[in-house]
Amino acid sequence: MNAKLSSHQLTLPERFRLVVAAMARDDFSEASELRRTCPDGDLIELRSLMAAFQQAILAFAFLWVDAARSNDAASALVHARVVAERSFSLGVSTHASTIGRDQEEALHLLADDPVLGTLFHDDPSELIEMRRADLRSAFLGFVGFCSSVDLDPTLVLGTSPALAEDVVAAADVLSDDDLPLTGFAEEVERQLRRVWHRGGARERGKQGGSGGRPNDARGRRPTDQQGR
Repeated sequence: MNAKLSSHQLTLPERFRLVVAAMARDDFSEASELRRTCPDGDLIELRSLMAAFQQAILAFAFLWVDAARSNDAASALVHARVVAERSFSLGVSTHASTIGRDQEEALHLLADDPVLGTLFHDDPSELIEMRRADLRSAFLGFVGFCSSVDLDPTLVLGTSPALAEDVVAAADVLSDDDLPLTGFAEEVERQLRRVWHRGGARERGKQGGSGGRPNDARGRRPTDQQGR
């Protein structure tokens, strides 16, 4: 703990961000010391920020799992499609051999089979691209939320190792700049901001100020934020 921390001279936003950073590197001793040395006038607000932070992380975990599950389901569908096509091709070859026709002729004879319409009606590659785009957009929505409250998304994820591991596992999707940004990004950011305020980081501006207490990690109200 450096002299600045022990002298109790940290502002509330600085203290909050340092607590998050300490949690991200599993330094619970420093996180505890930062809470212990918090001035009485800031303690309630620090607790509110921490409650909002924890609830926002939990909310993102649910949103991320939902998007990841949809992406996994789409991937499974594509694999099933490949298996179905290969099985069908093998079946056609066997049938062609049985009736004494080549494979192309046998396929033509089976072209009107209603089963084919069920198996191959749509191209599942479009579905998986949509789900991958939603997964990437969910992460970008999370990054947008972190930016709006002046938090480093890497440190935020560091406080939840299991969630961070899941996000890292999807690095190929997150780094695919060719995927379109979907409305899920805005939805995720909106939901996280709502949880953030409900969790305790309340809007102070409607109360005619409150001794300069912050609404977010920067110590300013939402009306002060660019683009908000």
